[in-house]
Amino acid sequence: MDRAVAAIFSIGASLGGAPYALEKLLEDETALHVYLLYGEPAPTQKEDPASVCAALRNDPRFEKVSFKRTCSVRPFDPDLAYQDILQIVREVRDEGYQRVYLGITGGTKPMVAALFHLGMTELTCEVLPVYTQGVGAVPLRYFKAGATRQQIVLERVLQLARQCHLPLARVLVKELPATGPAGFVRKAIEAFADWDDFRYQEAAPKLTELHHAAQYQPKHLAESGLARTLRRYASIAAKVSLLASDVASLDKLRQSAADSGWAGRVRKEGMWLPADALANAHRRHQEGRYSDAVIRAYRACEIAMHNRLFEFGIHPSGVDWDLPALSAIRADFQPEPPRELTFERGVQLLELLQGSPFPSSHERRDLQSTRNHCYLEHGYIRVSKSTSDKLLLKACRICAELLGCEPAHFQSLVKTLEFQF
Repeated sequence: MDRAVAAIFSIGASLGGAPYALEKLLEDETALHVYLLYGEPAPTQKEDPASVCAALRNDPRFEKVSFKRTCSVRPFDPDLAYQDILQIVREVRDEGYQRVYLGITGGTKPMVAALFHLGMTELTCEVLPVYTQGVGAVPLRYFKAGATRQQIVLERVLQLARQCHLPLARVLVKELPATGPAGFVRKAIEAFADWDDFRYQEAAPKLTELHHAAQYQPKHLAESGLARTLRRYASIAAKVSLLASDVASLDKLRQSAADSGWAGRVRKEGMWLPADALANAHRRHQEGRYSDAVIRAYRACEIAMHNRLFEFGIHPSGVDWDLPALSAIRADFQPEPPRELTFERGVQLLELLQGSPFPSSHERRDLQSTRNHCYLEHGYIRVSKSTSDKLLLKACRICAELLGCEPAHFQSLVKTLEFQF
């Protein structure tokens, strides 16, 4: 694909600062494709913008410039100017240019406004507005805005991330450079998108590294919500990642449980796994994805049940009933002791191990029923916001009960895992 550089200029009743801007561009660019936009002349206008464009194309100073297209647009009605320029900007986008300059030094105000806005929103390459200040045809100063586009993309990325649209933010953030302060934001959003997708092993080392890098960023970044969120995650990420890896399979759990300190480690650090699943559920709720929120809330409760079993070296995917802790209660587990544990069967096993029932059976049934009947599982119900609100609260209480802690304590863990960008 051609990776040349392009410039789009809006042209009015005179050349204005366009020739000077082109000269300045050619100081930096060895090859330049130029698109000229001109409007129909006003009734009282003596000079035809089409002839102004022709004069620019025929200027011997620009014989090495490749004038790709000269396009007429409707210049006075903002809606019509926007429609016309949109087609041209998309054509430029589809050419795959490495960099595009927006010459906003001539033409009507609707033309300039449309060109600037569409260049910033439609183009995915590097975009640099250029402007020439002058008196009449005499140029005084030339401006090339190198930071504007980057700042616009940064704000859009952070807005998406604050709305919990991490996959969309991850796509857009690729338009930022990989180095400097913008690169710091890019890497942080990519790492949090990994975490949001439960890819702990990929995310954890990135989050730790970025936490250390935050102190070297400009003050507005070093003290930002993004940096504060990195600080909170730095003390948690590695533990969560390692524990998730240690219980990923039956064989791994057996190896981990052989350590004498395993049960204490799970009790101390294991709560972060269901807390993170519930924090993820809250993010889906913020997105308005209420069925997804309920499914993740149910998963948080399931992980809480798993954590208690992990303390005993029991993996829900393959229960060894010959373990000392299980052999004594095997006869009490009715019907036939299963090889794999569902959520309720796992809770039943925990109740036998601790010798007392959990009182939250009705709340578990509410959560399970809604999860099972929602459209993304086995039914056709669309979960409402109010139902999701209630079930997120119930899931917090269920997790705390299964883990043997106060709901307020578990909720504080969930809050620690909020994304606050």
